[in-house]
Formats: sequence, structure tokens, C-alpha cells
Amino acid sequence: MRDVREIISKHFAAMTRAEREVGKFVLDHPGEVILLSMQALADRVGVSDNSVLRFCRTCGHSGYVDFKTALLPSVIAQQGSIYRQVKREDSFAKQQQKVMENIVSAVERTYHDVRDAEITLVAKKLASSSGVCVVGLAGSAGVAMVFSDSLLSIGKSSVALSDRVEIERYCSCLREGAVLIGFSASGETPEVLNAVGRAKENGAFTVLISCNTPVRGAHRADVFLVAHIPPQELAGAFFALPRIAQLSLAELVLSQIPAYLVDRKASLKKGSGKAVG
Repeated sequence: MRDVREIISKHFAAMTRAEREVGKFVLDHPGEVILLSMQALADRVGVSDNSVLRFCRTCGHSGYVDFKTALLPSVIAQQGSIYRQVKREDSFAKQQQKVMENIVSAVERTYHDVRDAEITLVAKKLASSSGVCVVGLAGSAGVAMVFSDSLLSIGKSSVALSDRVEIERYCSCLREGAVLIGFSASGETPEVLNAVGRAKENGAFTVLISCNTPVRGAHRADVFLVAHIPPQELAGAFFALPRIAQLSLAELVLSQIPAYLVDRKASLKKGSGKAVG
């Protein structure tokens, strides 16, 4: 299969102005493109969705997903991998060792840059919240479900949403005292970013957990947490690593919540006693 970048260069002169703008962006930022939706790429370049689609077809692909699939091998080859590749000829013990080392590396890289103040703030807000909504689409929907279920297990009212319509309707109703947690591996999922922005505007406390930085929508959240996974790993062969890294941040938050719940109950009990007296 020919390199996608070579194909872009070959057809570049025959492209429309808008298509050339898309082509320039792809050539300059291939690792970023594989994380963007078609709408997000169009917004980033400043063209229409149809221009992106026409660009893909000019390059010989049926659509945007087909184009990104063809682009991925060159991105991985160009950027390499910080993780150990599991090979077919590896013994089972060797495969286990490599997978374990990859998971440990992903979590260590994630924990290296996370700040205690941010985790503590999120834990306190969750402990004192009137209700929690956790949102995510595709693979991040599973992460959202696990996190929401974990909150329920420690006594916090929580709902996980992955339907686009439900996310829009529910999150627009969140107000002060509520907490919205948004999971998006790419950090570019429009529905998640819009939910975070809408909830924050209405007074809810919002958190965005991504595997990609910088993220243009990070400012929409009160707290932005990053699981540090390179772009080539996000869209490459290590599909579970981004989820594991996201869950490692969720676990860090969850580990602090019970203590704050105890403090909150003690404070409420003390306040109730004073009121009676």
C-alpha cells in the first residue's frame, strides 16, 4: 500500500483550495488527524465537512474513516512506540511480561504529571455533590460506566450516559451542586465537550479526562486531567491502554472519596446536633 502522504502530494496540484488546506494540515499534523472526527478536522482547518470528505475521495478513499485507517501505519512508523511490541513468536511468558510493562509504563506516565491539588478537588466535589453524571462515547463509554458504577458502590448517586441525545438533554439540566465527568480519549469528542461546557455554564462542577494534550476544549472544564498516551498508541494496536490509563486516574480519585464522605457525614451530624440544641 502506498504511503498516504505520497498520494496527497501526487494529487495536491489538482485539489481545490479547500482540499489543499486539508492536505496541508494532514501533512503537518498526521498524528493529530488520526484522533480527530471529520467535523473536528473541518473546524480546525476552517473548511466544510464536505470539503474533508471530497479530499478523502480525491486521495482514493471511500470516506474519512477509510482515510484515517490508511494514514495510521505511516504515523506509527514515523513516531515509533514507547511500548514493547508483542510478537507472534514471543512465548506466552514473554507476551505477559511485555503487556505488563506496557500497562505499568502507561500508568507511571499518567501519574507522573498529575497534581495532587486537582485530584483532591475532584474527590471533594464528588463527595459533596448532589448528583453525578458521567459521559463518554465509543470506548470511553465503557470507562464512564465503570466509573459511575464505582461511585454507586460507595454511596454516591451517579448516572452514566453514552447516547448523544440523552447526554444533551440530561447535561443541560445540571446545576450548581452537581458534577459532570466527561471521558474522551482524543479530547475532541464534540458531544462530550459540549456537555462539559453546557454543564459548567449552568453552575455544575465539570471534569474532562482525556488521553491527549493539548486539547482545545480543555478550558471548558473546571479540571482537565490527562492520561499521557502518545497519539500513535491511541489509534494503534494498544486499544486497551488508553482506557486503562483513564481508569488509573479515576481510581486515584475514587481512593480519596470515602474519607471525604466520612468527614461530610460527621460535619452534617454535628451541624444537626447544634440546630437541635
